[in-house]
Amino acid sequence: MGFPLVQYCCCCINLKIGAIISAMITIMWNLLEVGSGIAIIVRSDLYSSYGYVAIIPMFSIAIFLLFIFAVVKEKPLLIIPSLVWTAICILFHILTPIVLVILRMTFDFKIKDPLWAVQIKTILIIACVIQFILVVWHAYFWIIQFSSHELFKKSNKSDENDISDNDMVI
Repeated sequence: MGFPLVQYCCCCINLKIGAIISAMITIMWNLLEVGSGIAIIVRSDLYSSYGYVAIIPMFSIAIFLLFIFAVVKEKPLLIIPSLVWTAICILFHILTPIVLVILRMTFDFKIKDPLWAVQIKTILIIACVIQFILVVWHAYFWIIQFSSHELFKKSNKSDENDISDNDMVI
């Protein structure tokens, strides 16, 4: 049994169109991350330490632009970088809440102010919920990417078979 494949995105949209829409949503999310990263750089006056905040979303934007190109041109090999990058994002979004909980448990005994402890707990809960939503989004998007990859790979093989059959006839 392999990975799950879908024929439609969101149960009703053509897989090709759904893959493009999903990639565009991810690109818009990454543009927001780039903007917030630049805002951190500008407001903090810590150019050297926060300079890398905008690099990862820009890398992600480049990968998903390549993905859109791959879907439009039906090139399954060009989908592989986005499959790998999305898998890395899933792992990151799974590990982030675990690290946050460990950090909170580690530094919890050092916090004397109960109001500050409640604020940290609230921020931690919100961060974990956001990370869970991102894991679900990236997992579904990965399934869409993989389904697109398999669909284009099969269609390219059938095209090659059609061409080879026609070559024999000539």
